[in-house]
Amino acid sequence: MAGAQWMVGFFYERGQGVPQDFAKAAKWYRKTVELGDAAAQYSLGWSYYRGQGVSQDCVRATPDMASTPRCRPPGQPSGLGSFLGFL
Repeated sequence: MAGAQWMVGFFYERGQGVPQDFAKAAKWYRKTVELGDAAAQYSLGWSYYRGQGVSQDCVRATPDMASTPRCRPPGQPSGLGSFLGFL
């Protein structure tokens, strides 16, 4: 069931067979994350990173995405350690 729900989100994200709707894609990804699906967690993380269908939130994006320049304050070093506050 999780795979089918993820696909619904994917179809909304890409506009395949349905009108493109990032908010609906994020909704379906979130439902699938609740079932423990890793692909949905990754997709939802990208939605938060890009701010598509949800408000951009680098904290809610996956740690690898949150350490990218787009989500870092100017002058802050990159990497997972800096994201977690170790550096």
